[in-house]
Amino acid sequence: MSSSLTHTESRTTTTVISTTAALPVKAAAADASLPSDWELTKRSFSLREGGHPLFFAAMVVLLTMPDLFDLGSSASPLPALVRRGLAALPGIPGALGAVKALSLAGREFWASGIVGKLGIAGLMTVGLGTWTTAIYWTHAGILSSLDIALRYPKSRLGQWAKQRKIQDTKLVTAAEWIKCAKVVVRNQLLVNVPVGLFFFRYLYNWSVARRVGAAAVAAGTLALESPAALAWASTLPTPITVLKDLAVSLAIEEVLFYSAHRLFHYGWFYKSFHKLHHEFTAPIGLAATYAHPLEHTLANLTPLMMGPALFAMHPFSVVIWLTMAVTNTVHTHSGYELFGWPTARKHDYHHYAFIYQFGVSGFVDKFFGTDGGDKYRRYVAKYDERIKAIKAGKLTPAQADADDEADPKLK
Repeated sequence: MSSSLTHTESRTTTTVISTTAALPVKAAAADASLPSDWELTKRSFSLREGGHPLFFAAMVVLLTMPDLFDLGSSASPLPALVRRGLAALPGIPGALGAVKALSLAGREFWASGIVGKLGIAGLMTVGLGTWTTAIYWTHAGILSSLDIALRYPKSRLGQWAKQRKIQDTKLVTAAEWIKCAKVVVRNQLLVNVPVGLFFFRYLYNWSVARRVGAAAVAAGTLALESPAALAWASTLPTPITVLKDLAVSLAIEEVLFYSAHRLFHYGWFYKSFHKLHHEFTAPIGLAATYAHPLEHTLANLTPLMMGPALFAMHPFSVVIWLTMAVTNTVHTHSGYELFGWPTARKHDYHHYAFIYQFGVSGFVDKFFGTDGGDKYRRYVAKYDERIKAIKAGKLTPAQADADDEADPKLK
């Protein structure tokens, strides 16, 4: 069994330095036997790959729209006919009443238990830092248990993991996991803290001051500590505001991450900084921030924090955004295709082929021709066939991996 922490020097050095050579001058006609771009897009919005954001959407609706669950309120966004119909169903009014009570309790906890106790500055620095670190390690820890199970393929969990791991014969060793963990902890302590302070203590303070107005900020005090800012932060935003904040954050992340990631794939930048991250040719969830401190700052943290900090987004929107972003990046590095989570194939293919799929969503890659074209679609198609063949007992994972390595059309 081969280790996931392998680095094919000749292949990497050649392809990374000549990244632009991989870009097509003129797009060739797509292979009709492969899944189309439209089919892949539909998959990303299906429940199988789109359940992750739907969970957060439900949380936003629950906490920001208590009137939705009040069938007797004229402020409810539901039409009167719908409210009367629901009210006539046995058990529904009581259930919705309980949901509304939960919604109101959540709003009160946000106002008094979070913003009231931590303040905006405390929430955006210590609070967010602690929360995102906890969910990073929790998610990576769960995925690591699947990586361990891969070493026991006869166990039920091992069999379940092997059916969902894209490159399942490249196993991480204990020494590699520990090495990865040390780098992640270093980045979280020595990089996350100062970079987080810059974005959410200083830049965010400046942008919030512009939002609440200079007149509302007493001389010599932080805008984040002003009564106007605290009142704004204590009141949960509307779902439309949260959606707008998330859309802007995602757009900024896509552009900045793609740009920084492409930069770190050129010659000297790759050899000096990004090569560390690509030691994992079959990445694991924990390795999402296994990176040089400079790369971690420019490619990982800045794209995530720039939008919320620059545009003074509501703290609630920022919590939702960073929670989604952290869990997403950990999962897309895991190499597992799990129901409800965004596909890990894009970034797994990037670590496999090195010169494609630099972005997050794939839209900028498509625009610049770095999505891999038919090579990536063939990678997806072969994985689909692989799963069917393995489940039918016609192919072993080792045979499938050997077939992939021998196929020049994938790289």
